[in-house]
Amino acid sequence: MLNTFQRLLAWVEGLTGDGNYRDDSLQTVWFGRGFARLATQTWMLALPANDDRTYALTLPVLRQVWAARPERLQVVLDGDGQVTLTYDRQQLTCPGRPGETCPSRPTGDFRPMGSWGEGLLEALARQARFASEPILSGPLSGVYFQQRDGWLDTWATDAKGRLLRRHSGIRLGWCRPLRGILPTGPILALLRQVWSPVELASTDSWLRLSLESGVQLYLRLTQQHKPPPAPDLPSSGCSGWARLDRVTWLEVVSAGIALAGHSTASGEFKVAGGRISVALVDSQGKAAWEAGLPVVEHHGLDADTRLDLRLVARALASLDDVPVIWRYGTPQAESSFSQDGSKHQEQIQVVVMPLIAPAGPDGRPGGAPDPAKVGEVARPADQAAVQGQQKQQPGQGAKHGTVETV
Repeated sequence: MLNTFQRLLAWVEGLTGDGNYRDDSLQTVWFGRGFARLATQTWMLALPANDDRTYALTLPVLRQVWAARPERLQVVLDGDGQVTLTYDRQQLTCPGRPGETCPSRPTGDFRPMGSWGEGLLEALARQARFASEPILSGPLSGVYFQQRDGWLDTWATDAKGRLLRRHSGIRLGWCRPLRGILPTGPILALLRQVWSPVELASTDSWLRLSLESGVQLYLRLTQQHKPPPAPDLPSSGCSGWARLDRVTWLEVVSAGIALAGHSTASGEFKVAGGRISVALVDSQGKAAWEAGLPVVEHHGLDADTRLDLRLVARALASLDDVPVIWRYGTPQAESSFSQDGSKHQEQIQVVVMPLIAPAGPDGRPGGAPDPAKVGEVARPADQAAVQGQQKQQPGQGAKHGTVETV
């Protein structure tokens, strides 16, 4: 039982992220039928336990026992439903909650769906850090995933829809089509506890991950919510793109964030005259700090858009140390940051929503196009140039793992 306690607490730390057990659904571990179970409405962890008796212990009790580092442990149940734990020279008695029902493991016709390796779990964990907190967005929290034809696509977005990260083209091998939303806690726990591939099986409602040593993790599949649209370009059309050095620009953006302090880090990004610049602007649109670098490579029209520097920093930090492609549209369109797709099978793209500039003299948001000219993103001659450049945009060769949302 000591080994079971240790493994349970290791999983709990991963499942709850920061070890916060205030949620009532994470307060109790149930023992019975040879398993120890920890469950919420969206997932269940079942670990083999050498005990067929049915009783419950709270997580604080488990932690108190384990903190004593005992060499042996004895669990005794009396007729009144009390549980007595005797470990070394200490003894602890607590209620075993005999009148309550022990949650049973999900049942049904679980069909094999393939396997996920350590590298894939690490990619999912990186996505989980972009996902919304459940308390903020309810069923829309978590990581959207879709596997099909041997490839996996994943999406994660924050609660306010300001940031969307897509990781596609992850090679799986054999798999059956499957999609849903994964809660973030179990994903992070898997990365901490798993060093070998996990086998997948599912019913219409549950995904079962079978781990080594008989551990089983059940995740409820939320299928009524479709994944976010897979962004390839800003929604209003891509008017241009530039290649950035990720490390250099992360340093530049971080310097602007440090100067902003606790206030909104509103950054004005421009591409013009062979130079890329970013300025920290205040609520009146005045620049308090500015930095710029020569353009490494630029195609299409010049850029003038306002983005949250903190979101841009998160986007850049989540990409690999390779050249980054920044695609942009109108000042009111989102920007996207992605790895140079010509060098990678896997595609990582982070979409950042713009900050709307203060209204101009005509009452429209700063930089907003005239309603009578909506659609005239560029002059005809410039549009032809942009279209010619878009045909040669990096990463637009064979797209690995891009699947149609079903």
